[in-house]
Amino acid sequence: MAAFHFESAMIHNLTMPAYRYDSYSRRLTREVYDHTALANDRDDTMREAASARRWRLMLCSLDRRTFSKQVWACNGHMNPFSLQREL
Repeated sequence: MAAFHFESAMIHNLTMPAYRYDSYSRRLTREVYDHTALANDRDDTMREAASARRWRLMLCSLDRRTFSKQVWACNGHMNPFSLQREL
């Protein structure tokens, strides 16, 4: 499992313990994620974005079909001349 997917699983399953096996060292370790720090960082970023004069939207997907759906969902809502902040 890729590191991103492992981290995503840990973020979305707060109460489930996560273990990682390293085949090189042959060690099984318990992995933890600091959910409080994640929430604080997101809150700080939202406050910073609320006072920004410009935003840049970056869409990323591993699947072309999903990416095109994201672009179409944003189409018409992200006019740079009439964008209003809604936080």
